[in-house]
Amino acid sequence: MNSKKFQQLAANWTRLRNLPSPMDFEGDYQYVKRSANDAPYRGAEKTPDNPSRKAVLRVSNPLPVPSKCNICGEAAVRVGTHGEVYGREYSDWPYVYLCECCGSYVGLHPFTAIPLGTLADRKTREARKSCKEPFERLHRSGVMSREQAYAWLAKAMGIPTGECHFGWFTAEQCTAAKALCIGRLSHKR
Repeated sequence: MNSKKFQQLAANWTRLRNLPSPMDFEGDYQYVKRSANDAPYRGAEKTPDNPSRKAVLRVSNPLPVPSKCNICGEAAVRVGTHGEVYGREYSDWPYVYLCECCGSYVGLHPFTAIPLGTLADRKTREARKSCKEPFERLHRSGVMSREQAYAWLAKAMGIPTGECHFGWFTAEQCTAAKALCIGRLSHKR
């Protein structure tokens, strides 16, 4: 791993470790300042407040923790659970970032506090699902590898390859990506 990437990952880890925990609020929800002795320890249960260091290092392009909703613009984003969104928990890491104003949400990379993408409302989630299928067909068809497909899509959309993630796309970007992938698939036949 080169030193620049290591420095980015170390800075991200430091930022994530210093996030306030829901346990930092007492009674009337006044913030309780944490001391250095309160830092999460290695054997503690993993939560978004105490993420796995190995899992954090595995995320190649981490997004920052959302401080406000990219859909409604309100600063009402908090850590929630699958139970709140879906009615039950679906995995060993059942956490999401949830906007209390508009209900937009996004999951977290397993055993980290790093969001999988940007907050998404129903329209955006459906657009992300619908554009992923043509992309998967494109790289599974043998026309190009997965990495080549992402590089091609990023170039076609005019965005950096490192920002070409379906979980980061808006509904409009998803529509454009879907059209590009379908066009490329029909062109190769």
